[in-house]
Amino acid sequence: MFGVNLFALFRHDDAGGDASRGMNDFVDGALERVVRMTNPRLRLLERWRERLRPAAEIASAYAHGVARGLPAALDADPTRWAGNDSLRAFFVQRDEVAEVYGASQELRRLFRREPLIDEAWAILAMQVSEQKVLGMALDGDTVQRDVVQTTLSFSRHRVRVCAGSEDGLREAVAWQVIDQLALRTLSRLTRLEDWRHELEIDRALLEARLRMLRREGAGMDGNQPDATALARLEAKLDANARELDQAGGGTQALERALEVLRDTLATPAVLVRCAPRREILSTVNVRLAPPVDGPHLAIEFVETYLDGDPPVTIAVMPTRFPRLAMPASRPGMAQRGRALL
Repeated sequence: MFGVNLFALFRHDDAGGDASRGMNDFVDGALERVVRMTNPRLRLLERWRERLRPAAEIASAYAHGVARGLPAALDADPTRWAGNDSLRAFFVQRDEVAEVYGASQELRRLFRREPLIDEAWAILAMQVSEQKVLGMALDGDTVQRDVVQTTLSFSRHRVRVCAGSEDGLREAVAWQVIDQLALRTLSRLTRLEDWRHELEIDRALLEARLRMLRREGAGMDGNQPDATALARLEAKLDANARELDQAGGGTQALERALEVLRDTLATPAVLVRCAPRREILSTVNVRLAPPVDGPHLAIEFVETYLDGDPPVTIAVMPTRFPRLAMPASRPGMAQRGRALL
């Protein structure tokens, strides 16, 4: 996992002063962003900024540590696919490189917005999977059959985070970490709200059953309600009331939401984890054990864990993609319709 050098972020020399001011601005922006994404009504609480800021500082420092820890950008020029180990491992064919980057609307908007840049920096995200297969291997001069081997495959390529410079891309990655924490908070708050809603439904049913039992004694036969059943229902209502109090409502619900957000921001490494990963593969993506003498692919990427329902692990890699390699956009349905009129 990438470490975060807090001393480098907050040192007090001239350059450090600029860095510290930049970090303060980032923390302020992060606070506004996560509150807007999770529950804007949190601004109604007293001292909400002061109460969230220490956790936001932890999250911001961690986000920048992740961004700084990314490896150097991979040259994603499709014309260099044959001589680029990582591109050959990530993409089965050269044409797939241009297809993936060409499908990114974010990348197309960047090139339109910044007409003077010749290349863009972008995060290539992929699903990576391992599979055990039986294959052949050389043991000296002897060919062994039915050897258990591990293959790596990369799929579901997507390019969404991009910028006009390397620094811009790392800043965008830091914001992506903050967004991921906000989304995880929103998921937790949604589950909490669903739980409260279920408790309220349960309480309404319990109260209806209790009323029915109490009314049984007013019937024509004059029978008294079952005391044991009454006591059991009243105990369930008491337990339900305690759970509802725990779930919160009104101002209490806002306080609970702030607490959930603060806990999420204060523990970013639990929810977003990145680790560099290096592999040596054959030319058909079979994992090889060093030392390797024959043809092979030496690749690297960042394995990224994102907590969620369910949690996911993806492979990401900073890349550089040239404008000239961008395929022409295909006309949409609306454009084709207008052309026919």
